[in-house]
Amino acid sequence: MDIKNIEAFICVSNLQNFTKAAEELGYVQSTVTMQIQQLEREIGSPLFDRIGRKVSLTSTGMRFLPYAHEILHIMQKVSTLDKEIEEIQGILKVGILESLFFSTMSKILPEFKKRFPYVTVECTIGPSTDLCDALQHNQLDMVFTSDNLDTTPSFSWHYKRKERMIFVANPYHELANKKKVILEELLEYSFIMPERTGNCYRRLEELAAAKRRDVHDTIIVNSVIAIIDLLSHTEGITFLPEYSVASYISQGILSYIHADIEDQYFYSQVLCHKSKWISPFAEYMITLIKDAHHVTVPT
Repeated sequence: MDIKNIEAFICVSNLQNFTKAAEELGYVQSTVTMQIQQLEREIGSPLFDRIGRKVSLTSTGMRFLPYAHEILHIMQKVSTLDKEIEEIQGILKVGILESLFFSTMSKILPEFKKRFPYVTVECTIGPSTDLCDALQHNQLDMVFTSDNLDTTPSFSWHYKRKERMIFVANPYHELANKKKVILEELLEYSFIMPERTGNCYRRLEELAAAKRRDVHDTIIVNSVIAIIDLLSHTEGITFLPEYSVASYISQGILSYIHADIEDQYFYSQVLCHKSKWISPFAEYMITLIKDAHHVTVPT
């Protein structure tokens, strides 16, 4: 069996669309169609039902899929047998939150490239829901995100760390110098927050709802860096992961607000698809993340 035909089969099964699979693989659609037809002739049975534009696996296709992943994994391992670690070539597709990119990934990429100079790292920055969806459809090799612990059956954890969410503002904010600030007082101020679907915004709304209050006059900005810049020019407050603002607090750019509430936690985590082979360079990236992702914020 041609390994490229196997790759095309897995890609079509993930995307359920020949055109999208061709775009993902860098082929024209007719090439992908021909690859699938060759594979179907070898197996002796159709692998996909094609009804209009909808594509779905046949019963044979569903039985063949785990074998296809196993074949691909074996071929990927074989391709590295005669190479020194530093000579391995490949592409590592990482989905990551913006906050984790700037707090961790940007610091470890130079070290990664020293070890694997011929491996291309493609970082996709986006919200957790989009990244996990891309991982599910085999468009990413791993996801480094922060949220509640993921329980998707097809995903496996390769790293997880308990994280705290904190309130911060600029150093001149009147709440920055208080020893204890109750939540009701915090909610009197406007907030500058990341996307509404994110864990921080959801948790803030839950805290407010428990006090029968609303989060009002909010500015929504899908960028932690932009939020930090806005805080330096406004009297707003934000509620973000500790790791994302630690360096700004230590530099005096932001100040921690001592909120009189129970500490709020969630998890940063590295997720991979259970059916996907973890390459040596992916394993090394995970190791670098584990070693680098340590934050202490003075409170």
